This record gives sequence, C-alpha cells and structure tokens, in this order.
Amino acid sequence: GHGSMRVSTHSRINETFKQGRRWTIGAVAFSCLIRKDFRKRLVILIAKKNYPSAVDRNRLRRLVREAWKKGETMVQPGADLVITVRRGLNPKVIKFFDIEKMLLNGLKR
Repeated sequence: GHGSMRVSTHSRINETFKQGRRWTIGAVAFSCLIRKDFRKRLVILIAKKNYPSAVDRNRLRRLVREAWKKGETMVQPGADLVITVRRGLNPKVIKFFDIEKMLLNGLKR
C-alpha cells in the first residue's frame, strides 16, 4: 500500500509525469523521463477504482512486467518509465500478447 511507497519514489513519479514525454496506446498510458543515472526504473500504476479486484490488478501488473522484460532493451539507460493501466481492459480475457503489443509499440517511441 501507500506506506511502502517511499517519498522519493513518489516525487520521481510526479516528476516523470510533469517533465517526461507522455503518450497513450489503447488503455495503457506511458510517461518516460530520462535521468542522469543509468538505472532503468519501471513503475506500474493500476487504480483500485478502475480494477476493484486485487486478483485483476495483480494479473495486469504481472502481464505488464513480463512484457517490460521483453521490451526493456528498447528503453534507453536512465529511463524512468511510469506505465498506467487505464480503464477498459478486461483482465479476465486480456492476453500477454495484447499487453506486449501495446507495450512494445509504446517503447518504440
């Protein structure tokens, strides 16, 4: 929950939203900010309001994380990437392939 989210992470996310490049593909919104250090960071945001079931949120999060593993090489070093899964996906039905396509299309930018 929120307790586990360090302040630094929180401000990083805000900075990424404010200063980063933002784009959306389907129900997946991306925000990316390149920083000086060379660590890539991924944050996945899924609103409880949009996906009330924890099982659904975890499934979506897992699919996004797996897709990210495949596409990570396309992301330049030092990238903070915030991926927001918006409303409109059916977590029961969506396949890894669908998420992967959205993500890879997004990462190509």
